[in-house]
Amino acid sequence: MTLPVDDFLTTPIATQGATDLFEIMEAREGRAATLIASQLEPNEWYLRIEGELMADSILNRVATGARYIDLDGPNMREYFAKKRDS
Repeated sequence: MTLPVDDFLTTPIATQGATDLFEIMEAREGRAATLIASQLEPNEWYLRIEGELMADSILNRVATGARYIDLDGPNMREYFAKKRDS
């Protein structure tokens, strides 16, 4: 079953959260799909995880076999805010 993760690492995570995320990613690696959506570029994720070793371990599991899709287009929050205010 696919696990969707939205707003991935928009908030930094401390050691316990990083440990939990690592265990989830490790359990899914090579077994099930994980769909990650983030407002950040993948190279920015590393800075959001407390502990270099934990960051390396998590992002290695995320990046292995990953497909990246950059979406470009209008900011829908701004679009709907303008439409609402009109």
